[in-house]
Amino acid sequence: MIMNKKQTTKIILFSALIISFIFLFTKLQAEEHKNSTEKELIPLGITKIGKHTVAIEIAYSYDSAILVAVVSGKNGNSRYIPLVASTYRGISSLRLDILSPDSNSEIWISTSWPEQETVAHYRFGSEKAITPFGEVELLKTPFPQHLSG
Repeated sequence: MIMNKKQTTKIILFSALIISFIFLFTKLQAEEHKNSTEKELIPLGITKIGKHTVAIEIAYSYDSAILVAVVSGKNGNSRYIPLVASTYRGISSLRLDILSPDSNSEIWISTSWPEQETVAHYRFGSEKAITPFGEVELLKTPFPQHLSG
């Protein structure tokens, strides 16, 4: 098949157009991926229990969300107790209760929604908590690689 100059020019222009679209699409995908991997920590509320402060926050990642209670660790840094995790970027509406029979030593955190309830227990000053994920070390970041007891 012999192509004339006009056909060759059309093929070259069409190829350049396709390459431009691929480049633009790839650039947009990279920008979208960059934005979607950003992490966001949203404070929901703070309560005082005796001399202790407990904050509730949601940590959003690209494809997950974790509801955490924030307490002060032994060295004063924030430590995170995982309460509810989601494998998509959202947490369903739920009821959250923080109970403290003795405001100087421990808290119970109940999270519930229709037909399901979880409870977490934390003793102030401890480096571990009992959570729906088992007995866990307090998290140093609200964005852990995985959760397990």
